Order: sequence, then C-alpha cells, then structure tokens
Amino acid sequence: MNQIDYLRISLIDRCNFRCQYCLPEDAELASVRAQDLLTREEILTLVKNVFIPLGFRKFRLTGGEPLLHPEVVEIVRDIASLSATSDLALTTNGYLLDNLAEMLYEAGLRRINISLDSLDPDTFDKIIGNRGRSRWQKTWAGIQAAQRVGFDPLKLNVVVIPGINEAEVEDLAALTIDKRWHVRFIEFMPIGNGDLFQEKAWIASEELRGRIRAKWGLNEGQVRGNGPADVFQIPGAKGT
Repeated sequence: MNQIDYLRISLIDRCNFRCQYCLPEDAELASVRAQDLLTREEILTLVKNVFIPLGFRKFRLTGGEPLLHPEVVEIVRDIASLSATSDLALTTNGYLLDNLAEMLYEAGLRRINISLDSLDPDTFDKIIGNRGRSRWQKTWAGIQAAQRVGFDPLKLNVVVIPGINEAEVEDLAALTIDKRWHVRFIEFMPIGNGDLFQEKAWIASEELRGRIRAKWGLNEGQVRGNGPADVFQIPGAKGT
C-alpha cells in the first residue's frame, strides 16, 4: 500500500474574492471567529508532533485565502525549517502576492499555485465578484512578483466555465510559450454555486486538447493529468 505523505493545511476560511463557482452572490457566509482559528504555535505543534510522526512530509497551505492570515510568512518559515519537510507549497488567488512574494520565498516557500481564470479584466472581475472594484491588475502584479523573486515553475490554475471564460483557453495556454509557467485547466464542479452548473457545465479535456492543438500544436507525450486538472505542453514552451 502506498504511504500517504501529503497534507493540505487550511490556514483560514475567509477569502477576499467571491468567485462565482465557489459562492453564489447572495450566499450568507459564516466564517470561523479569529479566536477559534489554530494559532501559529498550534499549527507547528500539530505538524511536528502529529503529522510528521504519522509519515507526512509534503504540505500545502490553503484557505480560504491563506495570504489573509497575518502570520502566513512565519508559518511558512516554521514548516520549511523542519528537517522532515520535503515539500512545501501554497495555493493563493494572488491578490496580496505582490507585497508578500519575496518574503514568502525568503521564508523557504518554493512552490506556489495562483488562480487566474481570465486575462480579460472585465471577465476576471465578473468571475471573482469584485463588487465594483477591479482586482485584475493587482492579481497580475502578484503573478509577476512571484516570477521575479524566483518561483519556478510558476503554476496557474484556471477554472474553465462554459460561456464565461472558455473562449480564452488558447490565450491562457499561450502563457507557457515564453515563460516557465504551467497552466492547469481545472474542471468546473458545482461545489458552491449549482446555478452555474447547467446544460453544459464543463469543457471536456479532449476538447481543450483539440483547441490547443489546432492553435498552437501540442506535444502529446507531455500531456499530464486526467480528470479535475490537466497540464498541457505547447511545442517550444518554456514551462516544462
């Protein structure tokens, strides 16, 4: 039996986005009170004294939006400094990353996944529920900061939503041509907002492959993934 050595740790349940596929517009949120969240010391105690003795060596920090945690840099440093930690990653929407990327990297983080569902600011803001305040530019600045400080390869997660951002698949895939970026197309699932999950609720992986192949070509031997996420390599792409 394969040993399970990978653990996701949710640092916080709050998020500064309200994405359509996660939360319906009128949904009521009941966040955990700040005093009820695990403290930095409690998280480290669990990792050192419970999870590592059980065989966990790979950790991913998530949320909500983990960068909202006031001690996220310190938590990264704590876990990265443990000799038993073989891999530490973080998943973020990128909005606060422009100010934190360098500190996170210096604290020992080396792998990061950033959500980027559109290259069009209007579409992006529609998806994340910006409520009148555009957030695309600051998110893009966070992605650029992550690349600048040395996260390599940079991984971008794209939830493909029929009728909303599906026309951008080829352009999003093209981000891998000149940069060492991995673009991961993630299957849209009715987790939070079932109203979006209608007649054609997802784009099949083969359809995505066909469109990317027709536009840019596709190295079939380098296609990775099956199911919720697929990673594609375009010939000549640097994100390998």
